[in-house]
Amino acid sequence: SDDCLSLLTTKHEGSKEDRNFSECTLLTASAVLPPFPEEFSIIEELDLSGNALDSIPDNINNLTNLRSLFLGGYPTDHPERKNKIQALPNLSSLIHLEHLSVHDTNLSILPELPMLSLRILRVDRCPLDDVCFAKGKMQLPPNLTTLHLEGCSLSGSLERPDLLPDCVKELKYLEDLQLPDGCHIGLFFGMPVNEAVSMAEKGLKR
Repeated sequence: SDDCLSLLTTKHEGSKEDRNFSECTLLTASAVLPPFPEEFSIIEELDLSGNALDSIPDNINNLTNLRSLFLGGYPTDHPERKNKIQALPNLSSLIHLEHLSVHDTNLSILPELPMLSLRILRVDRCPLDDVCFAKGKMQLPPNLTTLHLEGCSLSGSLERPDLLPDCVKELKYLEDLQLPDGCHIGLFFGMPVNEAVSMAEKGLKR
């Protein structure tokens, strides 16, 4: 709609490279954004959290300078503003994207992701399950350093990290892995993922 487009092009905080529309109630009940304007191609950070969005325009893949994309989260006193996104467009063309946050949405399947640049992925409290992360079906960016999975319907816990999906266990550089049960392991916590998995497997063989 025209009102939404006007807000997208005028109402923002920060520089031209940083558009923050968090919780600014961009939308009416339709919860549909128009395509992103061409001038958005220069932005590096985009925050659309807390706007009750049902979807994201497919042409987000034209915002090739994006480094951070925030779609998750909402004000605790306004849960109705939670973004209800169930799926995202292909994001693999966002070759500079380092941080993708879609926590607390209805995302039930991960999109294609930029494989080389992405370092931080937050999908906590999304309805993602083991089927979504099944072997051969899902490949995660190999350079991820932060991955948050709290509240997802996935196997794996602090006691049984060996039950995590293979595509998670294969990540070599995780500094902060938040497990489905909310516990953290990883290099930052002095417990590399591969070591935690190995210890759990050895414990089962005793």
